[in-house]
Amino acid sequence: MLVLFAALLAAWLLGWVFHVGTGLIHLLLIVAAVFSVVRLPWRRRGALALLAGFAVSGCATNPATGRNQIMLVSESQEIQMGQQYDREVVASIGLYPDSAWQRYLQQIGARLAATGERPGLPWTFRVVDDPVVNAFALPGGFIYVTRGLLAHLNSEAELASVVGHEIGHVTARHTVSQMSNRQLAGLGLALPA
Repeated sequence: MLVLFAALLAAWLLGWVFHVGTGLIHLLLIVAAVFSVVRLPWRRRGALALLAGFAVSGCATNPATGRNQIMLVSESQEIQMGQQYDREVVASIGLYPDSAWQRYLQQIGARLAATGERPGLPWTFRVVDDPVVNAFALPGGFIYVTRGLLAHLNSEAELASVVGHEIGHVTARHTVSQMSNRQLAGLGLALPA
């Protein structure tokens, strides 16, 4: 049993320290550990082993903080979700029909995002046709500013501040982190924020 735990620890450390893609090794070692140690009915033991394995193999480094955290949504899934939600936002709210504002916001946003922790995302910045004073971000690099907010801004610096704030949400993966925590909570494995 001690050898099993040593193997589990070694595989986990290799993946953690060197960011080696050992997810399957983690999963198999954790399944073996749970089956050898936990004394539950076989079905519950199997479910517990799989949940523990998926939780450990779902660790990722948060690009904004540099800390490891459970992340059950990959970056490619995050981008796909953002693309889908973007279509829904455009269909439901609509884009502000001023191409000069759209270009201006895209230029400011692209400059800011290029200096952040996730410059490789397909960043998209849009002005939506809504009189409400608001800005929001979707997973995968989709940032929206309402025309209502634009009417209240007094300078490019104020707009950059709002856009930078929204970029921070995407960079820190706030939405997908919350989604991962909700998925774990549904399984009874919630982690503190």
